[in-house]
Amino acid sequence: MAALGILLGACSNATDSARAAEDPSIIVGQGLDLNNLSSLDDIFFSKRENINVKLGLVGARSLSIDPSGSLPSGLSMDSTGLITGTADVVDADATANFTVVSDTGVEKAITWIVKAPRTHTITANGDWTAPNDPGGYSTNSTVSLQVLIAGGGGGSGICFGTSRGGGGGGGQVIEEAVQAVPGETISVTIGGGGNGGYRVYDYITTQGGPGGTTSFGSYLSAVGGGGGGSVGGNGELPEGGNPGGSGGGSDGTGASGDSIHGKTSTNKYNGQLITLGGGGAGIAYGVIHASGGSGGGGGIVNSRGSAGTPNTGGGGAGTSVVIDGNPGGSGVVYVNY
Repeated sequence: MAALGILLGACSNATDSARAAEDPSIIVGQGLDLNNLSSLDDIFFSKRENINVKLGLVGARSLSIDPSGSLPSGLSMDSTGLITGTADVVDADATANFTVVSDTGVEKAITWIVKAPRTHTITANGDWTAPNDPGGYSTNSTVSLQVLIAGGGGGSGICFGTSRGGGGGGGQVIEEAVQAVPGETISVTIGGGGNGGYRVYDYITTQGGPGGTTSFGSYLSAVGGGGGGSVGGNGELPEGGNPGGSGGGSDGTGASGDSIHGKTSTNKYNGQLITLGGGGAGIAYGVIHASGGSGGGGGIVNSRGSAGTPNTGGGGAGTSVVIDGNPGGSGVVYVNY
């Protein structure tokens, strides 16, 4: 039987060969023996990058892929049997069937499943455990997570008579790749939506409050959006947060800082692009900004505003009647792995 060959950053079925990567010093020779190989483990999202798998067969000088099949998209194999590359992201689990052919005439059919990214949505404070490294032959001691978080949206100011209520600002939105330790416990805090302004008495009103900070352990944090202004002045603004609308009835800004629209994620979460952090609509006497930000900001119908959508970081919308202002939407954390 051929000896196992050098193999880094990949995974293989335990029935195909021993877990040799647990002791890389014993890995020598031609690569994974084609005589005993029938399948390779799933390429999980955390392991689809920088794949490096070596196949081999005693006596063979070259290997190729039969054109009737193909490797997972994004991967390629050279004549030595070395498979490298980064597998393309798929929307649903995809199976690649291919046949490896050696110059000695031996042919071996192999399957390889590319797993779609799995998403965990976190909407409440608590601990989250990073998945254990699913790779069989990997020397990588971390698991890759694509994390998208939004801070809580700001609450709106209120409008009395001809005065004006500004919309709450959208929560900050951050998306980054995180390298976590498999099995690591990560503390998550979800930022609450800011309180809406309220009437104290007669024409005295208060501004909207800022949204809270959302954090994913020590890796990432996103501050909340600023509160909307009212006739009493501008709303509160957390350090680094997006401003709420002024007492002139303007909209709160979104996550980009220059419009009411929240950020659109560049990765798919639960099969769709996620939009977060929209500012709430503002209102003024005779001038109504009826639409909130696309990332969950509250809008206005019949002079009554709505709250920011929960778990989007959207800001609350202003109102033209003497009732309390609208709170912002709470924050959220999405984890792809």
